[in-house]
Amino acid sequence: MKNVSKTIYIIVTIITTLLLLTSCQSNNSEIEALKKENEQLKQQIEKLTKEEPTKESDMAFEKTDASEFNVKFEDDGKPMTFGNSEHIAEIKNASVIYSPNLNEYLLKIDFHYTNKSNDSDNFINDLYCNVKAYQNGIELDTPGITSEKDIYDTNNAYKNIKEAEIDAQLAFVLNNTNSDIELELGNDYDSFLITKKIVISEK
Repeated sequence: MKNVSKTIYIIVTIITTLLLLTSCQSNNSEIEALKKENEQLKQQIEKLTKEEPTKESDMAFEKTDASEFNVKFEDDGKPMTFGNSEHIAEIKNASVIYSPNLNEYLLKIDFHYTNKSNDSDNFINDLYCNVKAYQNGIELDTPGITSEKDIYDTNNAYKNIKEAEIDAQLAFVLNNTNSDIELELGNDYDSFLITKKIVISEK
């Protein structure tokens, strides 16, 4: 768009200069011809500037549409809650989303986190409610930022709470959109570690 704008400025400047230079020497018919040519060029440039952003927005819409993926937890009979008697997390939902910032697909998981203890803690750092995600045996990275508007928001996972509960999200950058994901939930220090499998498939 910057190049198009610069081109418009140069063309208009040249034509304006030509009009000024010829106004004293040219007859009316020549001036009218230049004006007509100037108007035609303007119309062509306007057409180009209207077409370019439309193509970009269409591509963005197709890329950000992650609704073609089914995301479900394997029915293994294991609970969707983990932690201990005071630190409890419950999995509510999981989905595949697209991050325009990273140009990557992410796994977003919604949780409900409870800290019954009088000592403050937050979900992301709670050892009893630890969450790790693996794909093909490789641990998945987090996006590196805590939110993208209307896409995901992991800020609540960092909020300290005590004797309270909160809804929270976590997001992980996917290596691909067809391999299963294994979650490690809780910790193995007190034998509270459980695993859950998430299956991704195309609709």
